[in-house]
Amino acid sequence: MDFSLSDEQELLVRSTRQLLTRDSPISRVRELADKAEQGFDPRVWEKGGDLGWPALPIPTEYGGLDGDLVDVALITKEHGRTVQPGPLVSHVLVALAILRSTRDDLRSRLLPDLATGETVATWAFAEPGQAWDAGGVHTEAVEHSGGFRLNGVKTAVQDAGHARLILVTALLDGELAQFLVDAGAPGLTVRRQRTIDVTRRLDEVVLVDVVVPASALLNAPGPADSAVAYQLRCGAVLISAESLGVGERVLDMTVDYAKVRTQFGRPIGSFQAVKHKCATMRMGLQASSAATYYAAMAVTSDTRDAEEAVAVAKAYTSQTIADLTSEALQVHGGIGFTWEHDLHLYHRRAKANQVLFGDPFLYHERLAAMLASSVG
Repeated sequence: MDFSLSDEQELLVRSTRQLLTRDSPISRVRELADKAEQGFDPRVWEKGGDLGWPALPIPTEYGGLDGDLVDVALITKEHGRTVQPGPLVSHVLVALAILRSTRDDLRSRLLPDLATGETVATWAFAEPGQAWDAGGVHTEAVEHSGGFRLNGVKTAVQDAGHARLILVTALLDGELAQFLVDAGAPGLTVRRQRTIDVTRRLDEVVLVDVVVPASALLNAPGPADSAVAYQLRCGAVLISAESLGVGERVLDMTVDYAKVRTQFGRPIGSFQAVKHKCATMRMGLQASSAATYYAAMAVTSDTRDAEEAVAVAKAYTSQTIADLTSEALQVHGGIGFTWEHDLHLYHRRAKANQVLFGDPFLYHERLAAMLASSVG
């Protein structure tokens, strides 16, 4: 499997890293974390739009760059290196949902603004106390005066407070359906949630008798099943890619620290126990990278093993990177898990990514079910 980057991808990665390093370094991310209502820097999002972040998976006929999920994964990895806030993942998932729907009118009307990033979109899928799968959806949609009325509670919705468009997954006549809802619709309330990751804004979205027109129906019962499954796969891949960036940066920080911190008159990195710990972290990171990029390629090409590849990538990567940041705390000794040190921000992001779009247990269960199906 060839994981080498094209010249265009190299340029995209380099430009993104330069932008984030210059305009949104970790010190700026800390400032944003302290300003609970701001969430992310709109100027960085706008400059990212100039680089083509939100346009990557959108065809050129709608103002996009005609890229694929691998391209987006490369960018989300760069975001992980500086634990960036912002709606990139959720925004891209909504664009992909619209792109794959049968609604030609919505593609023409919405995708151009999503490609520039002018319209921020997010996906409201998960619900309190429920798993990240179709069985966890209980929000109800009923037909009402030629349109629909929505009622339910969504959780862990990324940057809903800044979104103008929210894709809501609900049950219509007991089956999955998806609706594009104006964030300012009467009856829709957004409440910021407190989570372990202080650098990313996640919101609770409450829908009480929210009335939408019939034209808001993006995916009707039937087609919505495969659409939601596809969106969850893409989300799991992108969050895994972001975790790669977290792990890569944390390993760099840890090795640098081990070179300068001395104990018994020697750098701690010269001790075999620390060397082995760092080597294990490197091996885990490389295996996670291979699993994640293979999953991104499998989803892009819609290969027969795409679902299995995503399950392997999410289960392995999210656990491995969370463990990596825990080991990094150990190598850093007593200074790691303090507010003043950046390492705790990375550890929090890794732990949050462990559960977003489904925790390792969920994907292990899916792998077990796939294995059982293949042998029996």
